[in-house]
Amino acid sequence: MEKVKVVKAYGYHFYKVYDFLPEEELEERFSSATKWLEENRKPITEEVFPPEASWRLLELGFDKEPLWKEYYRRLDIHIKKYCEIIGLLNNTIELHSSWITRLKDLDFEGEHDLSELYDRMRQHSTKGNMHAHHKFNPITTVYYLTNPHPKYGTSIKFPGDTYQTNVGQENSLIIFDGRLEHSAIYPPLDMTKNNPRITVVADYAYIDRVMYKGE
Repeated sequence: MEKVKVVKAYGYHFYKVYDFLPEEELEERFSSATKWLEENRKPITEEVFPPEASWRLLELGFDKEPLWKEYYRRLDIHIKKYCEIIGLLNNTIELHSSWITRLKDLDFEGEHDLSELYDRMRQHSTKGNMHAHHKFNPITTVYYLTNPHPKYGTSIKFPGDTYQTNVGQENSLIIFDGRLEHSAIYPPLDMTKNNPRITVVADYAYIDRVMYKGE
C-alpha cells in the first residue's frame, strides 16, 4: 500500500512515496523501461557515464504508452500535493522532460570501447558528479524502479557543504527541488549485473520560464 512521508531539511521539503506502483506491475515496467532505454540510449559522448541514459522520452511518446501514461497520472497527483506543501501554484508548472537511467554492466552498444567505460567507472565519484538542474526547473522526481540495495539512492548537497542521502528503496519515488546539487550513488558492477539500478527521472518547469529570474 502506498505511503507518503515528507521531511524538511535546511529549508527544503523532500516528498517520499513508498510502494508508488502496484507490485504486480513492476515486472512489466522493468521490461518496458529496459526496452525504451536500449532503443533510445544516448551515446556516452552526450552523457556522463555512469549511468547509461536515454534521450528525453516525452518527445518520443513515452508518456503516451498506456503503461507509462498511468505512471505520469499517478505522479501528477503527488506533484499537486508537493506543490501545496511548498506553496507553489500547481498551474504555474508543467512536465518538462523525462528520461531513464541504468547501471547494469559495461556490455552495451555504442560508439565506444570497453576501456573507455572502465576508465569512466574508475574516475567516477558521487561528489564529483554533483549537478543541479536548470533554474526554471523547481521540481525533480526520481523513481527507483530497481536497485540492488536501498543505500544506493541519491546524495543531496545543501549550502555549507552538507550532504544527506535519500535512500533508494525499489518502487519508491522522491520529489525535491532539483536546483539543489545532487548525484546518484552507484553500486559496484558486481551487484548490478543481475539486479541493475534503474530510475525514471522527470523534471517540472515553470510554464512561464521568465518566472525563475531573481529567485
